[in-house]
Amino acid sequence: MHFWEMVVRGHQAISYLVIFLGMFIEPDITFLIGSLFAAEGYVNWFFLAGISLVGVFASDVLWYCFGRASQETRFGNWIYRRFEPYHVWLDENFIGRYERVVFFSRYIYFVSRLTPFLAGWHRMDIKRFLKLHVLSNSVWLLVLTSLGHSLRLAIALIGPRRVLRRVEYVFGILAVIFIGGELFLKRIFTKRITGSREE
Repeated sequence: MHFWEMVVRGHQAISYLVIFLGMFIEPDITFLIGSLFAAEGYVNWFFLAGISLVGVFASDVLWYCFGRASQETRFGNWIYRRFEPYHVWLDENFIGRYERVVFFSRYIYFVSRLTPFLAGWHRMDIKRFLKLHVLSNSVWLLVLTSLGHSLRLAIALIGPRRVLRRVEYVFGILAVIFIGGELFLKRIFTKRITGSREE
């Protein structure tokens, strides 16, 4: 049995804790790696989904609280000055369209952190915030579960055990795909903000 298989099988509690903490760092990659182990029966699909959903929701609430607490602090004043040219654009396109933004931002790392932070910063009603994030995170979980199963079927052609024995390479490939794609979207997103502001 390979090292990663022994770790996951022999330390289930630690494995689930790593999955939970991964939701605060890079949820998409963490879930997809977890789905590979779930496909082989090393972790439970139900626990993987439940812990992922709780973790990603806790991350959103943490960023909301951070945004809310940041106002009228030194850090908050710095943020306000740093992004002052974008305030009007952000008010119109984030808070003004929050219901739509929250569903798409979940899949873009830097925006998925900014969205709940801005909701807290603007002191959005907590009930509205919780409702929207429960719904968007549930949709995210369904999408990632479907991707996880698709990834499992693709890997079945190679042999899942061979892939799990080199899971660090899989993690690296997924990181390049997701983080590279997110950086590309960030560049487009920044240009769009700048262009809209200049108009």
